[in-house]
Amino acid sequence: MSQKNVEIVRAAIEAYIDGDHDAYRAVMAEDAEVCPDVSPFPEAKQFRGRAEYGRFLTEIHQGWEGGAG
Repeated sequence: MSQKNVEIVRAAIEAYIDGDHDAYRAVMAEDAEVCPDVSPFPEAKQFRGRAEYGRFLTEIHQGWEGGAG
């Protein structure tokens, strides 16, 4: 993996941790397919596209105390 790609992934992870879901999703292709781990989120399913995945992120983060959407 190139150093540039490593930096992109690190920035995306930092954005996710910071709660900046827009920046996190910005590194994804518009038609990305995301398959969340269903063990902590049994309601999760395969998502197609940034918008659909963004709605899922908003829902799960609103469920946690202090979570932001």
